[in-house]
Amino acid sequence: MAATLAALFIGEVMGRTPCVLCWFQRIFMFPLAVILTIACYRADFTVWRYALPLAVIGWVMALYHCLLFVGVIPEDLRMV
Repeated sequence: MAATLAALFIGEVMGRTPCVLCWFQRIFMFPLAVILTIACYRADFTVWRYALPLAVIGWVMALYHCLLFVGVIPEDLRMV
């Protein structure tokens, strides 16, 4: 929930336009806020089966984005 609110704050309040990789990260992050909220309300302890893949894929995208940003991965090898 904090990541979703932070992303919305940066984009909507601060007026910063997210890059393409930021959008890919958000694609995996935004549904997690809804999925985990519903799972908490329904006391669904099997939520990890469908939330964990979204979180892992989003984390890998974020790791790639950070490594690209700090220069560990060369700019010409980027996916998009």
